[in-house]
Amino acid sequence: MKNTWKVSPGAQIAYDGKMCTVAEIGDGAVIVRTADGRTRRLRMIDVLQPESEGGRVHVPGRVGDDEQTQPLMLVWSDATQSAQAGAHHRADHVREVLTGYRSGSREVAREGEPRLEYHPQRPLRERQKAKAKELDIGLRTL
Repeated sequence: MKNTWKVSPGAQIAYDGKMCTVAEIGDGAVIVRTADGRTRRLRMIDVLQPESEGGRVHVPGRVGDDEQTQPLMLVWSDATQSAQAGAHHRADHVREVLTGYRSGSREVAREGEPRLEYHPQRPLRERQKAKAKELDIGLRTL
């Protein structure tokens, strides 16, 4: 698979010339977090459009000819609904600890967010301890 790009959660991409980190992929969209902490939802079609055709996304780094590499959307679509729901649930917990919002952003906050114990102004360590207590797990497991 020459001339392919790998876009997955954690990957760095440039959108409109600004570096972003891919936070989540699904439902025909790529959720990215900008360097200043803002969250943006990009349509998958816009992410995949080549720069030569007016695309505004550049994905640095190429994937080699690794036969085992599969696009994340293919792997995701093969997952059962139960597995997908579980992944969404876990991602909500991670985003809530990191940002204070299960959605990952104040701009698209859900009702009742941020909860007091996960307020973004609280130190990260306090939010981690609160989440470990809520899930009844150890801090190392979190």
